[in-house]
Amino acid sequence: MPSLSTVEINPPGPALIYHQQFVPALFGQWGPRLAKQANVRSGSTMLDVGCGTGVLASAAADIAGDAYVTGVDINPEMLEVARQQRPTIDWRYAPAENLPFTDASFGTVLSQFALMFFDSRTQGLAEMWRVLEPGGTLLVAVCDGVHRSPGYAVFAEVLNSLFGAEVAESFRAPFSAGNVDHLRYVVAQAGIPNPRIEQQRGTVRFDTGWRHDCYRTRLHFYPGRHPG
Repeated sequence: MPSLSTVEINPPGPALIYHQQFVPALFGQWGPRLAKQANVRSGSTMLDVGCGTGVLASAAADIAGDAYVTGVDINPEMLEVARQQRPTIDWRYAPAENLPFTDASFGTVLSQFALMFFDSRTQGLAEMWRVLEPGGTLLVAVCDGVHRSPGYAVFAEVLNSLFGAEVAESFRAPFSAGNVDHLRYVVAQAGIPNPRIEQQRGTVRFDTGWRHDCYRTRLHFYPGRHPG
């Protein structure tokens, strides 16, 4: 009887699927834009808080150099994907509310689409401000309110009618930090003076050809320049 050989196939995990299928369409455009707007420079130290699979940290490292960039997140699987993509960036497991760095450790602190998921937005912002060097720049991006993305707003209503408010609210979660008054409040509570809030528009594009021009992920920025 001929012998049979077996081949073990390990399907990609959720974090890798997310990085390959969703990150380019949803977030890829914003990393280089935020790094440029934060004025990241060659050889400047930079921290990405809530880095996920590392799209923003990698964009900053393209300018500053991998050795000068650190990314933190609380999802080990996301960090592993980030480490596979850019092994020479310093990837660390840490919550935004308790960053494992001394005061004034980084010239630039960035966070892209993570603030809305922090356990404490105020504490997370306060920690980012604490580790920022005097004269440094803090820039945080979040999705605007769901009403700025009509396609998502309609889908949320469909989910509400089909499955109830809990499912619909979970879908709306990424848009939960987009209110300008709320942003000003949490920034003030974090002790960050004189924030500047701007709104920008982006477009979701998937490889399938699906495009959503009305996806107004208008971003709110806090280019709070730390007083020297």
